[in-house]
Amino acid sequence: MRQAALGVICKAYRSKVNRFPLDDLQRLLAFDSREHVVEFVQHYDLQVQGDHVLLARDADFSTLAR
Repeated sequence: MRQAALGVICKAYRSKVNRFPLDDLQRLLAFDSREHVVEFVQHYDLQVQGDHVLLARDADFSTLAR
């Protein structure tokens, strides 16, 4: 479920702002801590810069979690 939601967020926001606030992502995906959301996005090879996750233009969430 979280993987699909992250894919939708990347697709919707990457062409406009290319970054998304970590606090908002934590709330939307119902993570208990910031550390967990950081680990989650890094699992999908997305980078964290300060208080934002950088949305990769070539991110592919069409497959199941690795």
